[in-house]
Amino acid sequence: MLGLLFQSKFIIWKNTLFRGGMRRLTPRLVWYGLSVYLFIMVVQGTQELFSLVLAFFPAGAGALLNTFFAGLFTIALFWGIGTNLNQLFLRSDMELLLSLPIARRDIFLLKLAEATWSVLLGGLLGMAAGIGFGWAAGAPWFYYPWLGLATLLLLAMLVSLSMLLIMLVVRILPAKRARDLSTVLFTLVFGVLWFGWMILTQRDEPMQVFIQNQDVLARLGHTLRWLPTSWLTASLEALCYQEWGAFLLSAGAVLAGAGVMVALAYRVYDATFYRSWAAFHEMRPAVRRPTAARRQKQPLLARLYPWPAREIAVKDWAILRRDPRWLSSLIMPLIVSAFYIYWLGFQQRASLPLGAEFWVATLLCPFVAWFFALAVNVPAIGAEGKNIELVRSLPLSAGALMAAKVASTAPFLLAIAVIVTAALGALLQLPALWFWLALVQNGVLAVLFAFAGVAAGSMDPRFVAGHPRRSVGVTGTYLSLFLFALLAAAQLALSAGLMIALAPGDPASQLVVTLWTAALRLPPSVPLMLSAAVGIYIIALGAVAAAWEFGRRHLERWQPGD
Repeated sequence: MLGLLFQSKFIIWKNTLFRGGMRRLTPRLVWYGLSVYLFIMVVQGTQELFSLVLAFFPAGAGALLNTFFAGLFTIALFWGIGTNLNQLFLRSDMELLLSLPIARRDIFLLKLAEATWSVLLGGLLGMAAGIGFGWAAGAPWFYYPWLGLATLLLLAMLVSLSMLLIMLVVRILPAKRARDLSTVLFTLVFGVLWFGWMILTQRDEPMQVFIQNQDVLARLGHTLRWLPTSWLTASLEALCYQEWGAFLLSAGAVLAGAGVMVALAYRVYDATFYRSWAAFHEMRPAVRRPTAARRQKQPLLARLYPWPAREIAVKDWAILRRDPRWLSSLIMPLIVSAFYIYWLGFQQRASLPLGAEFWVATLLCPFVAWFFALAVNVPAIGAEGKNIELVRSLPLSAGALMAAKVASTAPFLLAIAVIVTAALGALLQLPALWFWLALVQNGVLAVLFAFAGVAAGSMDPRFVAGHPRRSVGVTGTYLSLFLFALLAAAQLALSAGLMIALAPGDPASQLVVTLWTAALRLPPSVPLMLSAAVGIYIIALGAVAAAWEFGRRHLERWQPGD
């Protein structure tokens, strides 16, 4: 029966991949191609790194590999918590599986395989690092099959551990609170790790830091030796140096650890299944609020909007602050913004060339708004989910729905752009004229990002997705990136033209003239620069308008079941 379940899942995956025409197949092929390219680049990079480590500090190679494994598999562990919640208790196919004569053991193993597949990215990156280590150390051929098998076993062990954590947390916290907490916790942990890593690597060259702190690396590897990843590292080192006794011992530890953890997770799952199932499907009674009281609590900005933008904005703002899935999508943009403000405002300010402060603010602030637009604006239409049938049944056109989504998200992007620009302008001590110019331009660009994000997201919404991050397809995501880049380039060109026209002798203007002359081999011309900037801006606005019209038509033609 388990083989039949895996066969049906494979057929579903194959049909999902190859059916639907080139419109759906092309983005998937692009995504798989980029994944293969990333895998190859990680292999090459780690091979060069481990070659240097083995040449200058051979004792630290194992510690470095174990550190890679520990970091990647820790991310996979936290990542898998939310996925396992969905796989074990919340997937729509669970009720169908329970209604069939299938042993609960087979259901558990199927969900274990699906959860392992969902966190395979961390395992593949770890496998790429292991391949780079084996390549640098001259490992024998059987090193690589064992690396693949051991990586899958370690992922299964971590997924089983996350299942145990889920079933433990459900006994303490309400089910919905446990699910929301896991989402926020993973995003926060990953964001803090990324912020710390970026702060450390920006101080000096990474290899110089590594060479200067070899003893620290050795102590770190010694500290992490109690983790299961050290068993995998020890087995790989033993294979490279052909120490068969040490290999059998560490490989046995990997096999035994995976077997014990999977068996323990199944026993707990089997013993507590019905209680956990009931906890995750409990329904909270709806709380009725008087209409007058609800109207009194509407934000002032929402009262200025006409119908239906007012009602949709109030709904979206309430969901944004109450749904941890939306809040978790904002954590990484906030951390990225804080890092770049810290790095450019405090660390790199002294090394900036004369006149570059204005361009730093002009370039960085749209970059921050870019991240927030991807998290909030692009999935705005698809995040309606199953409610889209109710929304489309109202006397509400698709264009009005898109405009309402812009009205509900644009103030948020505008506030972010203004705050970041003001903070960075104060840190860089911009002159008053350039400060207000950067503030106005970045504010306008943030509003344009809101229009472009909603337009791109409406062309490829995923109303059946269970998470805001998956509520827009690959086509919509790539289109939004293209539109954002085009708008940012147009805004940068307009800034350069205005800078030359308003203050030709300013250091920031001279920097533009220098770059113009070096790139185009033409003398600086203010009319030519302004004409080129206006032309690029018209092209960018035309692209956004075309995407808006295509998205509106797509929503108008949408039918239930699409």
